[in-house]
Amino acid sequence: MRRAFLLLSAVFSTCCCPQLTVSAQGGGTWHHLRLDSGFLKKNSSPPASASPAAGAAAKSASPDKDSKTTPAPVSSDPIAQAQASLKANKVDEAINILSAAIKSNSADYHLFALRAHCYQEIRQTYQALQDLTHAISMTSPNMVLYRQRASVYSMLHDYPHCLEDLDLVAKSGALSANDYFLKANCYSSMGEPKLVIENASAGLKLAPTNADAYYMRAKAYSLLHQRQLGDADFDKAVALEKKH
Repeated sequence: MRRAFLLLSAVFSTCCCPQLTVSAQGGGTWHHLRLDSGFLKKNSSPPASASPAAGAAAKSASPDKDSKTTPAPVSSDPIAQAQASLKANKVDEAINILSAAIKSNSADYHLFALRAHCYQEIRQTYQALQDLTHAISMTSPNMVLYRQRASVYSMLHDYPHCLEDLDLVAKSGALSANDYFLKANCYSSMGEPKLVIENASAGLKLAPTNADAYYMRAKAYSLLHQRQLGDADFDKAVALEKKH
């Protein structure tokens, strides 16, 4: 084979790890910060109907030029705090925040789901699997969680369980391109070239510029001695890589 295909983890990033968007119940995400209370414009004047006393009060309430700006308050929401730590690439800090929150509130599955994502970031896949399985048991069927756990199973080379989770996703609606590519990768590792072609082809209909999928399908065609189709896919993958 002119090139051995390895499916990159980035192929399915939109269905797992890093693209998991978790919001706390009743709270916002990390970037929803309360605005400062100094809302009067520097050159604004009180309305004409206002009394002189009211005008003086407004003037005294406006921030002084030399006064220090009050920093934005730190969120008390552990989900927001953990997301802020993740954005700053402080994964261990995010895990510590979530672990402390779980000790005081073990009934919120969002905490476990986000901590699982953190564990995936640092390749602690068994811990991620444990948290995701627990989160799934706490809530009604959640396709985001099943997709995330499927990616963890793939990282652990547990392809049958990965496929089981993706089948659960399929029962709830249409699979995404990344779902099909992840299934194709499982079948490739399991030595099922026909199923690789079937799923890679379905994914490429939705995402026709995925070079890795063309490499994977090219390898499957090669194993089935369909050289012409394999060469065409290989050339397509090379062209896409040069373009991007």
